[in-house]
Amino acid sequence: MRHQIEAMKLGTVTRTSQRGLAGAMTLAAAVALVVGWGIMLDAFFRYGGEPWAGKGRETFSRLQSWLISPLETNWYSVAAMAWGAAFTVFLTWMRTRYAWWPFHPAGFAVSGSWSMALFAPSILVSWLAKTLILRYGGMTAFAPASTLFMGLILGEFVGGTAWGLSGILMHRRMYNFLP
Repeated sequence: MRHQIEAMKLGTVTRTSQRGLAGAMTLAAAVALVVGWGIMLDAFFRYGGEPWAGKGRETFSRLQSWLISPLETNWYSVAAMAWGAAFTVFLTWMRTRYAWWPFHPAGFAVSGSWSMALFAPSILVSWLAKTLILRYGGMTAFAPASTLFMGLILGEFVGGTAWGLSGILMHRRMYNFLP
């Protein structure tokens, strides 16, 4: 994760123990996992789990159907996975070999998810802005512009968090900050 790598880089700069930092991040992940499960269980028992039950039901329903009545190997799916893996390796190779290569393997990985329909316009606008800034302003214009855009992203999430917390505190539905 990017935030963990950045924390480790900050630890290197400030001469913090990398082992201690890794231990703290592991402990934080373990505590977050336990607290998250506790909050989910509390919400299920307090409000009923039916609205959220689909989040875990799909996987186990599919597993149950495979265990009860196994199917023949779907060679089309196997070929599609092999093609996807080979294409991801190709994108990774091109990305690391050529600085001008515009396609990232992570973009290919998330391109088929439902969330791309939500974020595609934002991604297009940010790609266009980055391309224009780099082409006509170079790296001297890109550094301050990237700070501006990171501030816009941070502002979006801080605003969304504020709306979410105010909705929780006032016990009412509030503005949904996702598109």
